[in-house]
Amino acid sequence: MTTTTTKQTDDRLTHLVEKAVEACREVERAARRLDAGLPRLLEARRQGLPVAKLPGSEMTAVGYEFGSALRTVHASLAVLRRELYRSAIDDDGLTLTEMARLSGNSRQRVARQVQRAREEAS
Repeated sequence: MTTTTTKQTDDRLTHLVEKAVEACREVERAARRLDAGLPRLLEARRQGLPVAKLPGSEMTAVGYEFGSALRTVHASLAVLRRELYRSAIDDDGLTLTEMARLSGNSRQRVARQVQRAREEAS
């Protein structure tokens, strides 16, 4: 491992962590909008508003936004996890077996994740 490799890894990890943090923040924002809107929807229904006139389009959009934000978080964390595996093996010298044991995954899964991270980094 060289200083350049370490710097590149640190830069990549920093970028991936920042992306994951921003994705989490977007989930929080979408959850707050969903949390604020659902009681209004329930209250409108309790007041006898027919289902056809419920403000569902707004809630559908907010629900879709929330689901989309969750998918973004999941994807961001998956990329980050792959890079952490790759860095632990390529930069820190862990073996696939050690990384599998630490992560609770099979050697095969870790190997696939590391290979994908190498492809993503190039």
